[in-house]
Amino acid sequence: MLASLVTAVILLTIQQNEEHLVHALSRPVFNVRVESAQRFVTEEELRNLISRYLGSSFFAFDVSEAKQSLEQHPWIRRVSVKKVWPDVLVLDIQEEVAIARWGDGQLINQFGEIFEPPGRQRTAGLPLLVGSEGEQYRVMEQYRAVSQQLFSVGLRATFLSLSQRGNWTLILNDSIPVTLGREKTIERLARFIELYQSPDLMDFEKLASVDLRYDNGIAVKLAAEDSVELPVR
Repeated sequence: MLASLVTAVILLTIQQNEEHLVHALSRPVFNVRVESAQRFVTEEELRNLISRYLGSSFFAFDVSEAKQSLEQHPWIRRVSVKKVWPDVLVLDIQEEVAIARWGDGQLINQFGEIFEPPGRQRTAGLPLLVGSEGEQYRVMEQYRAVSQQLFSVGLRATFLSLSQRGNWTLILNDSIPVTLGREKTIERLARFIELYQSPDLMDFEKLASVDLRYDNGIAVKLAAEDSVELPVR
């Protein structure tokens, strides 16, 4: 008896508020709230990507399609999209993290994956990595190993290249080319770091280039001077 009474009250309430309920259920989703901070994705770009979905009713709004559309943006790695009653779309965006520039106009993320966004002016200070197609993972790993070695002495690899013949070349601090060769690259670089910390090395700013492809020494070229071979003790 009580259940029947409760049901009747509910039905009566629905009938009395039918117009308001229909309006609430068909209320369009127009408000967008972004819960993450972006460096490269603008609000205007976000709205352009999901504008065709805005205006759909709360229950008709296709979250899956909106998510796919947003993830077409080259700077968006993944995005969480959810609806909040009655008319709000909430976005939580994870942007790509550019570790280095790759080749001609592309970028590499922290996973060694290549992506190519427009407007890369703010990434101009990133190191440049060069290699054949499909070699980005190998070059990235070498860059990490080289950077770890150089960091301890305050040097920075701003360029690293792997030629088709397997030769490694890097540039230190945007100015000094260093030839590593094809093998024992980490060992050879350690030899240079040892020399860099010793009193045998002339002023670093006078170096024009360094060649580490020797078993028992290092060849350095000084700015406006002849090459000099420095033995390794």
